[in-house]
Amino acid sequence: MNIRQRGLVVAVLTAANAHAAISVYDSQAAFQAALSTPVTTIDFNGVGSLARLPSPSAFSGVTFSASSLLGGDFTSSVKSNPGYTDGYLISMWGMTITPPAYTTSAGFDLGAYFGNSTTVTATAFTNLGHSLSAINTSATTMIYRGFVTAGGEYITSISITQTSDRNYEAIDDFTFGTAAVPEPASAGVIAAGLALIACYARRFLPKR
Repeated sequence: MNIRQRGLVVAVLTAANAHAAISVYDSQAAFQAALSTPVTTIDFNGVGSLARLPSPSAFSGVTFSASSLLGGDFTSSVKSNPGYTDGYLISMWGMTITPPAYTTSAGFDLGAYFGNSTTVTATAFTNLGHSLSAINTSATTMIYRGFVTAGGEYITSISITQTSDRNYEAIDDFTFGTAAVPEPASAGVIAAGLALIACYARRFLPKR
């Protein structure tokens, strides 16, 4: 393989890498506008008030686990945050969310259980080793955060953490979508590029 051919191979692989992506959205409307697959929403309305759940617990194929306590609450509870409107999921000292295989989108309300000051962070991790974080700096209200992937990149897990040891993480209305047909990351780009290289190489083969 000559220098020009090597350069073409590098260009193809670089283009394939750049094709994969993960984006974060700070409103439900923007998240929904970016969706390319049907989605399922978990509203947690059936968990009850001040309910302790086993960790991990599964809802609609999504697994939720906590470092310490995993539970649910409802706005009828005297402890519930006034910014919440219905049932929601809470955790102590960190929550991990594991969606089904080939998940391309995940969006949810993000907040904290008590009203004292804390910063809540959601970090999405992908099959290609990328990660992206979204933050809520106000503990007194829920805000919406959503992640969407493209180009054969999929969300493999989401970590929810907060900065106060006197508070709990809280999420609600977890919405996710999965690819109908698994799309190998960058496979199409690489295949097309290798075909181009083969055609290019044949031009320099000695004629018989």
